[in-house]
This record gives sequence, C-alpha cells and structure tokens, in this order.
Amino acid sequence: MRFRKRIKVFPGFYLNISKSGVTSSIGGNGASVTIGKNGAYLNTSIAGTGLYNRQKIVGNTNEVINDNAQNISNANNENEIKSADASAITSSNLTELKDTILEAYKDKNDLANEIVKTHADIEKAKKAYNIACIFLIGFIFSPFKNKITELEEYLYDIVNQSKKCKVNVDILIDQSDLEIYNKLKDSFMKLSNSEFIWDITSSKKVNKSQNRSNADETISRKKVKLELKNIDIIESSYQGMFWQNINGDGDIYIYPSFIIYMDVINDSIGLIDIKDVNLIHTKADCAEPEVNPTDALFVKKQWTKVNKDGTPDKRFKGNIEIPVYKYGRIELLSKLGLNESYLFSNVENSKQFTDIFEEYKAAF
Repeated sequence: MRFRKRIKVFPGFYLNISKSGVTSSIGGNGASVTIGKNGAYLNTSIAGTGLYNRQKIVGNTNEVINDNAQNISNANNENEIKSADASAITSSNLTELKDTILEAYKDKNDLANEIVKTHADIEKAKKAYNIACIFLIGFIFSPFKNKITELEEYLYDIVNQSKKCKVNVDILIDQSDLEIYNKLKDSFMKLSNSEFIWDITSSKKVNKSQNRSNADETISRKKVKLELKNIDIIESSYQGMFWQNINGDGDIYIYPSFIIYMDVINDSIGLIDIKDVNLIHTKADCAEPEVNPTDALFVKKQWTKVNKDGTPDKRFKGNIEIPVYKYGRIELLSKLGLNESYLFSNVENSKQFTDIFEEYKAAF
C-alpha cells in the first residue's frame, strides 16, 4: 500500500505516511527533524550543491505499559475498563502531529469563547445605542454606531478564523488498496447499525456457588452509538469512524492511518498509530433481563438462580427464566494504554469488522 509521502500541515511541518508507518517532520529548507519509530534524525543540506547529511540524534523510545491502562480492582473486585490518560497513549511517532491538533483544538475553543463574548458585547452596545436614541440627540449617536460596527466587524473576523482553524491530515490511498479500506468502512456502517451497542464500563468475576448463577462474570454497560463523522478541527476527505466512549474521558475516532482519542473533558488528545492498536473479538453468551434484540442469536433460556445441576433454585422467590443471547465483544487495546470494550447485539457484524480491521492493518 502506498500513501502520499509528504503532507504539508502548515509551513515547516509535514505529515509523512507510508507502509512503514507515520512520521512527522519539522523544519524548513536546509534543516529539519524527522521523528519516527526508528528514532529522531537531524536532516541538513546545502541548497544548490546536492550535499545532504542525515544524523541520528535520538534512539528508539521504549514502549512502557502504563499501569493506569490495566483493569483497576476496587473493593468489590469489580474491574473498571478504562484507558490511560490521552497524553500517555500517544504513539511516539505521532507526538508532533498530536501537539499540532491539540494547539488547533485549544485555539478553536478560545475563539468560540471570544465569539460568545463578542455577541454579548454587541447586544450591550445595541442597548446603549437604543437608550441614546431616546435620551440623546445629534452627533452623540455616532460613537454608539461606530462601536457596534467595530464589534460586528471583529465578530465577522473571528468567526472566519474559527472556520479556518483546522489541521489538514488528508491521506491518499492507491486505487488498488482503496478496496480494502472501503470494505472496512462498509463493515463499520453495518456494525453501527447493530440494534444494541454498549460500552462495557466494568466487569466482575462471579462465584457461581455463592451467587447460585451460571454466569462466569457480570458486566456493567451503557448504551452508546457509532457513526461516521469528523472532529471539527480535522480536515480530511475521510470521515472518522466514531466510537462514543462513556467510561473513559475521550471518544474514539478511527482514521485510515491513526486513531484519535479525543478527551474534551481535560482538553487533551491521544494519537495512536493504527499499527499499534489491536482489536480482539470474542463471543459472549449473555443472560438478558433488559432487552430483546432482534438481530442477536438466541441461545437458550435459563433460570435466574440455579442449582449445580442447572435446575431452578426454589429457595428464591420470583426466580424466573430469562433468555440468553450470543453477543459480540470488541476490545480496543494498545500497549501504551488504550483499553476500551464494547458489546454488540449482532455478533456476525462485530466479528466481520474485527477481521477486516486486522486485514487492513496488515496491508498498511
């Protein structure tokens, strides 16, 4: 798979994408620094001479498993499923791009606050002008009119600045390789149309004898949605595959070459090379007391409380039979701390998406 080798983000900053990974370059003519998986290099040249030198200045960065990414056990032995801080999960070769996106994000937020303030200032100026029209005459009106005009011009300017506050990270994929990406996108759309999608926020092992249950574990979950959409500061011809994240601080956007973990709560962003992410699919038989998904595979019915032989435990009042469905579970993991888990009512769609994602990642 071949991508466009160099993408200009802004003067002196480029995003380089190829089969070997994503790197970022900083610098202008004559000197630049390239940061990638093999370390950081200082590139120097003398214009017009053809002389060029490349010197390694920083070695490989060891990947460290962040303890915050592991399941955290509480007093009830319930494991919270949550990613590490966005700043900790960024792939080393994407640090510069992350900083650029984060800067644009903060600038856009500052402009948004300024727009709200300016709207309020205009309303105050208009009220002052209306009062002047009632109590004042002649040339005294002019300063009020001028103030309104100045504020409206300023508002027009900052609104335009906000619209342009984007980072261009577009990627070109060869026509021969576009087919597999389109397969991934189509598979994502099928996945997003699952009747029920849950973010698994925690899990807990079950003592079957003590709880009189057939279940191996219980999970806490919240209904979420998946859809195609871009972050408003990203300009790209490819829409991000958006995963709403209830349990963590950041939502997830899958782009063709990287994943963005967008933490709007703490104004932070994580950027993960797609090759650093693993999707793990498992099938789960879930006793379902709450919903009746029409796209799920029905397995059987079982009693809420059971004896060791599977017969109903008659000591419990209101012991009823509940349906068991086969769901698909997808875990999104990385060594630096991405740790999210989702449950899908349509097990076929979840398995298909995981398989195609791994196929796409291998090609990339």
